[in-house]
Amino acid sequence: MAVYTDSPYFAASLLDDEVARQLASVRTADEEIRPVLDRIFVGNQNLHKAPWGLPYQVLVTEHATRSHYDQLIELARDRSGLPDRVACLAGSGRNFHGFKGRSWAAVPGNIHLSVFLAPNCPVDRFQVAFTALAALSVVEALDQVRGLSACPRIKWVNDILLGNAKVAGILAYTQSRDTTVTSVVLG
Repeated sequence: MAVYTDSPYFAASLLDDEVARQLASVRTADEEIRPVLDRIFVGNQNLHKAPWGLPYQVLVTEHATRSHYDQLIELARDRSGLPDRVACLAGSGRNFHGFKGRSWAAVPGNIHLSVFLAPNCPVDRFQVAFTALAALSVVEALDQVRGLSACPRIKWVNDILLGNAKVAGILAYTQSRDTTVTSVVLG
């Protein structure tokens, strides 16, 4: 798969050196990912791409004008050919929100990540399964960070705490057909 960005210097600060060195300007993109690129990088013709060794299309922007979480949900609802395994990462942004639509500032220095998955398989109790899975994944990632003074823990099902400080929140959206989950967006 590949990494796409409209901010090659910002993307290079986040990516593995080998991937960052391969970022090159592109005029066109694979048709499968084009609807997502058009939505995330609105009107930006200055796209760069690099091969990515993981099974995800990754879109990186320094500043998002809209919540990638909301944009991925809109694409999933439109059924516009959104490919499985798309990750969008923003360094900052406007018009972001948390649980129950509460607005919050997406300021630089944080990770603003949204992921689209199309499992197309039956999942028991999927209403909370993806939120819990995402929360556990964040806790597991934080466990790998050296020098943290507190152990990460989950409060309720969607807040991640270090000590008494909230360091992350999880949003989850699913679409299903009968007992088959057709799409998931995690933020």
